[in-house]
Amino acid sequence: MEHRFSVLLCALVVVIFAAPIVSVVRERTPTLFSRVLVLACFSLMLLSALFAISRSRHQLIAAALLSVPSVILLSVNAVQGNDHVRAWGYVLTILFLGYTIFLIVAALFRQRTITGDIICASLCAYLLLGMFWAHIYSLTEILLPGSFSRELNVSGAQSGYAFYHSFVTLSTLGYGDVTPLNPIARVFSYSEAIAGQIYLAVLVARLVGLHISQTLIGKEAEQ
Repeated sequence: MEHRFSVLLCALVVVIFAAPIVSVVRERTPTLFSRVLVLACFSLMLLSALFAISRSRHQLIAAALLSVPSVILLSVNAVQGNDHVRAWGYVLTILFLGYTIFLIVAALFRQRTITGDIICASLCAYLLLGMFWAHIYSLTEILLPGSFSRELNVSGAQSGYAFYHSFVTLSTLGYGDVTPLNPIARVFSYSEAIAGQIYLAVLVARLVGLHISQTLIGKEAEQ
């Protein structure tokens, strides 16, 4: 349990880099293979998140009820390529990611000491925000086709463009090559940008303040 957020951070990095790579590989390999590859990486991330946030039996049960069905639905979609199945898989994934982010942020606000794993937890929450909104964008594209200037669901699977647009929006870079085309997609986009800035301004500032306080107390104790 000591390094649970370090493991989750590694899994998140794998998923974030796997999605665009698979988008390129999809042109040269069978579609089913690319879907299964993304699903395997994503399932690893979900299991790591389940391990990281389950501090009690109730949290474990709630997280499992959201994550396990989502993996099953996305697995079925990997074989069948059904929009309805994929949409429900995204819904459950969004709920699980939101629940995970809530538990991590709540745990960070309860912390009084800063450790390496706590820093990893803060990074995990930020990356999970990007994944959370990426799935919202993909779900929006399924329910309202043509919501973005580029297709976010290619060959029955989430493409790298969903992650790309999400993290570009979260960091407020705004390159503009993937843009929202209807009011719903625009609301989600600027909401993510606001959420990302609030996270950095509030939570990261708190962690920096705690670290400074912890350092000063340590120096006083040495004297």
